Amino acid sequence: MVLTMCVAVCMGGFDASAARMRQETAILRGTVVEKATDEPLGWATVALVAPDSTIICGTTCSEAGKFELSAPAGPAKIRVSMIGYADYEQYLGVISGEVEVGEIALDAETRMLEGAMVSETVRLVEMKMDKLVMNVSQSAFAQGSNALELMKKAPGVTIDKDGNVKLNGKTVSVWIDGRPSYMDGKSLEALLRSTNSESIDKFEIMEHPSSKYDAAGQGGIINIKTKKNMLAGFNGSLGIGGGGMFFKDRYNPGRFPWQESFWLNLGLRTAKTNTTFSIYEGFYNTDFLIANSLKFNTAEGQTMNQLTESLFGNFYHNFNVKLSHDWFINDRNTLGAILYIPGDCSRFNSVYSTTSQSIDGLPLLFSDSDVRNRSKSIQYTANLNYTHIFDEARSAEMTVNLDYYHNDAEADNDQVDSTSIYKDEVVDQTLRSCKQLLNDNIYNIYSAKLDYQTILWKKVMLEAGAKWALSMTDNATRELSGSEELFPTLEHAFTYREHIAAAYFSMAGQFWQKLTAKVGLRGEYTNSFGDWEGAKPRSYFDLFPTVYLGFTPDQKWRVSASYSRRVNRPRYSQLDPTKTFVDSKTYMMGNPDLLPQYSDDVNLAVGFGQHLNLAVGYNHNSNMFLQLPSFEEDGTEYLTWGNFGVGHLGYASFSVSALPIAKWLQWTFNLNGLYTYSKPKNIEGAENFVNKGFAGQVYTSFSFILPKSWRIDLDGNCTTPMRFGLYRVDWMGMANVAVKKSLLDNRMTLSLRCDDIFRTGSNNLRVLDPTGKSDSFIRQKYYGQKIIFDLSWSFGKAQQTKARKVGNLEEMSRTGSQGLGK
Repeated sequence: MVLTMCVAVCMGGFDASAARMRQETAILRGTVVEKATDEPLGWATVALVAPDSTIICGTTCSEAGKFELSAPAGPAKIRVSMIGYADYEQYLGVISGEVEVGEIALDAETRMLEGAMVSETVRLVEMKMDKLVMNVSQSAFAQGSNALELMKKAPGVTIDKDGNVKLNGKTVSVWIDGRPSYMDGKSLEALLRSTNSESIDKFEIMEHPSSKYDAAGQGGIINIKTKKNMLAGFNGSLGIGGGGMFFKDRYNPGRFPWQESFWLNLGLRTAKTNTTFSIYEGFYNTDFLIANSLKFNTAEGQTMNQLTESLFGNFYHNFNVKLSHDWFINDRNTLGAILYIPGDCSRFNSVYSTTSQSIDGLPLLFSDSDVRNRSKSIQYTANLNYTHIFDEARSAEMTVNLDYYHNDAEADNDQVDSTSIYKDEVVDQTLRSCKQLLNDNIYNIYSAKLDYQTILWKKVMLEAGAKWALSMTDNATRELSGSEELFPTLEHAFTYREHIAAAYFSMAGQFWQKLTAKVGLRGEYTNSFGDWEGAKPRSYFDLFPTVYLGFTPDQKWRVSASYSRRVNRPRYSQLDPTKTFVDSKTYMMGNPDLLPQYSDDVNLAVGFGQHLNLAVGYNHNSNMFLQLPSFEEDGTEYLTWGNFGVGHLGYASFSVSALPIAKWLQWTFNLNGLYTYSKPKNIEGAENFVNKGFAGQVYTSFSFILPKSWRIDLDGNCTTPMRFGLYRVDWMGMANVAVKKSLLDNRMTLSLRCDDIFRTGSNNLRVLDPTGKSDSFIRQKYYGQKIIFDLSWSFGKAQQTKARKVGNLEEMSRTGSQGLGK
């Protein structure tokens, strides 16, 4: 009896002790570094493994190589892995409370030193806490392409006729490696065209960026992350590509647009320095058709019909050179410099351009125009950055960025018209007229930025910083016209200055193991002034809050909600009142009185597992930017930038992210449903006008991962008719295919791709007149189908290096000019 009681007491004590252990939580912290250089290894995978080899929990290291794991107390071992390094594993015994693991050093795999690249299967699309990540580095479409062509394949991304990048119909800011892309409009289009796609690692699509980012961009930010120097010692890559396609149809008499490109990347990394050099040069020849059918009622009650058809042959010569150097002074201090020199020289010439007019069915005139546009620009971007680490345990560090940007752009637009005037349906006379527009733009931008971050209370990341920027724009325009000889008819000088001072803070942390929160506030003060007639200085201060909440009830489900407020300041080209001609009857001009556009966005998202996501949201826009059309009695159309009014956008999306249908096949699918509602303000005759309707967007991609290093990618997108502002955009869609083969231990890559398989690349729209006096339909066709062959070769040793967050010059995203990239 006594023995039984003793056994019961012992067993009861054992059970109570085990129960207490099950209820306890262990928190592990540590840092992963490279053994050879003692440098942090960002993004390494860390997991806790039970004695029976089941995974208890896992995480990914921060960019600084730090990790933190929370798990039930008990026996466990830690496992660390990263591509290019030998796995690390160590038994920790029984863990409980707070455990400091310290530094974990990984050895580079010996077999990796013999090759320059690693083959791995990466999901094409990933849903992160506050962004969608599109991993394009191993897609076959990334071979022999450029950033512009690759970005068009991202879910929900479109690029309009003016070069503006839009996400679900909303204009976004484009960044590169955490730094603004410096431009917008046609100049951004030229920059993306001169960026080699094989240098791109991924697209980060952030509809609700944190307060750390500049508030510019109605639809958020698309950050293009380029491949970092993952190689130790001297290494590099080089490649060539080219191809084209023959076109002949009703509008095209028979032409062969082509393209060719060359690139070289070099890197040298030692224990104390990291230097990279890259150069890219591309030649592109594309055809573009624009046909404008206009019908309106004259003051005399007559009906005028006007048809303008133009086929343009566009030639682009783009290049860029980039040099960067990081000096790792010691464990706490790093100094870096970046020099970036992109440039372009372009021609935008008409193959033919005709305009015909009739009144009440009787011919009035026929004009045959020769349009020749030339532009060139050279830009210089310099960045000096310094990072100091105060306390590695708290991730406390400070980064200072000093930036300078200069752009000297020239544009020369020439047009010769031969116009036949009809009388009684017979040609009565033929008139000749000539026009020339010379445009010089000089941009200078200075910027200074300070960022600080640290961990508070062991679980909250605090980020704070301040920024100042001065933007200076000088524009000189000269217009000449005549019948045989050209005489000066207009000289115009446009000067614009803008100061922006900003400060922000952001706090993010995980609470109660299942709840994640991120809140921030950014304040921006803007002071601007110009010297055009009637100009008035502007000064205004805005607050831009951001809120993110994430809830993860279990390992499969996740729920998030977010809110953000953003601004679109006018681009300098949108303010420039200079009149530029598109054809004999169409002109574009800016508006010096254009006000900033503001947007508020709310989003609710639900995710299940690794592959399924559902989201709904609402976006409100005030002072919407829009090119407002107006017509003269002779049929001349003016497109003038203005503040249209208010826009509402409701949306719902469903996505399947890289679902493994088979070991050799992944499927990605994205479906967006949109409801748009636009109502003008202060537009004469439009008091009762409303433009509203539903629209849908579909993107799908199939990736075939085949034996012997073969890969095939097939993707397609489609957008149903969509309404916004004064426009109704027609159907759009395109399908593409690419094949890639790796050779010589992944050192050499061959690829073949075909863009726009079914030749459906077009962007047609109808201009809606609130007064009902006119009806205009614009047909735009892109002859974008090409078969491109690409060959690239890499050399070096694959070892991980750390990345640095430096540079931040948002103002350059608004130096877009109509004269660039034509």
